[in-house]
Order: sequence, then C-alpha cells, then structure tokens
Amino acid sequence: MDQHTLAALFHQYGMKMSSFLPSVAFEDGLSYQVEVQSSNDLTTWQTLRSLVDVTGYWPVLTSRSLEDIMESQSGERRPPYEIIDEGLRLNAENWVHQSIEAYRSFYHHDVPRGKWPNTTPPMSSSTTGGTQAPRFEPLILLPTTEGWRVPAYLNFGGWNGCPSAPAHVCMMKHWQEHYGAEIMFMGSDTVAMAASSHPQDRERALRLAWEQFAYCSDTIGVAPGIQTLEDVAAKLLNASVWGFWWD
Repeated sequence: MDQHTLAALFHQYGMKMSSFLPSVAFEDGLSYQVEVQSSNDLTTWQTLRSLVDVTGYWPVLTSRSLEDIMESQSGERRPPYEIIDEGLRLNAENWVHQSIEAYRSFYHHDVPRGKWPNTTPPMSSSTTGGTQAPRFEPLILLPTTEGWRVPAYLNFGGWNGCPSAPAHVCMMKHWQEHYGAEIMFMGSDTVAMAASSHPQDRERALRLAWEQFAYCSDTIGVAPGIQTLEDVAAKLLNASVWGFWWD
C-alpha cells in the first residue's frame, strides 16, 4: 500500500496527521515516519494495529525518528532478514537460562528474591499514559505484519545489558505466541509491549518474571516497589502493558 492510500485509510478511521513522510527504505518496502494526533497512546496504537492486515505495515509509537533510533544502536547494520533468521534459530528457554547465568557470573550474586507482595497494582508504562489533551505523537510504520520482526528492522540492541537484535526477535515471538504480547512502543533504549493475556497463576507469573528479568534486568530495582522477582511476577498477573528500559 503506497503513501497516499495509507494516509487516506488512516483518515477514514479518524486519524488526524500533521505529517506523513517516507523514511528508511528496506528490501521489502519503504518505512514511514508519521505524526498522528492522540489523546490516548494505547487506543491510538490499537486502532492502527487493527489495520495491519490491510495496510501491511506495523505501527510503532516512538519518541525518536527511525533514523535516530537506528543510529543509536551498536554494531554494523544488518539486513532485517539476517537478524530474523538468526532470531528464529534461537531457543527462548535456552536463551533465558544463558542470560540468567551470565547475570550471576557478571554481578557475582543471584537474582533478588522475596515474599509475594500483599498488594498487586497493575504494571504501568510512562509511554502509554491515560487519556489526556490531544497532541501529535511520532509514529513509525514498518513494512511487516508481525510485530516480533520490528527489532530486526531497527537493528535494536547489543549494547550494555540490552539483548542483541536476534534475541529481541526470539523473545518477542515467544511472548506473542504465549501471551499475545506485541510491540507498541520503541525508543532508543525503551520498549513497551501490549499483552492480550496474563499468567493464570503465581507459578506461571514467576516463570514469565524470570523471562523478563533475563531480557531486561532493570525490571528489578528501578521502578518503585519492584525489588524482587516476586514483585515483578505479582504485577504481571494483571498487566496489559509491559515496559522495559536499559541503562
């Protein structure tokens, strides 16, 4: 679908845009940088997500331009298909185990554990706040219908504690299959995912918390009230948005 057809479709669905510009060209299509009016980021993204099978483009809310995000990543840029192929060869369970062991070896201590918390407020993300005054938000459209492929287009990761781009592909595909989790926001060091299902009990929540800690160890000790793996697991029981940030 070309630029003018995309813009017309979004307008048909009530999307007001201040700009709609071509961005990076990939082998399988051109990406676009859009500024769309929004009073609720999650609702806006859900509307655009519902059109993916029609448009052929995955929407990613952002705070930076696509070029800025790509330039802030480490290593040589690789074609998306190479990163995707490598990510598909990874096994999520094995990768989680290796990541946890690497954490223990590097920091010389184990993952913080504790008692199950008494209160379990839902996990929130500053990138997906509630309804507010309408404003124009930056948005990236990437030529794929599967959100777990997005990190491959941005060559995202591979610096400090942030996993490599293939590892992002592997874990996002794993979470999409198990929890209907899909990427909705990406900055230069931040990711937010919308999850359509939750762990059904504490055991499954702890298993997911282990995975998320392996993926981003800053899930513990950064956000207020999140000091142990059990704190993470308790919040995942009713979290519809997962947020990750790497220092």
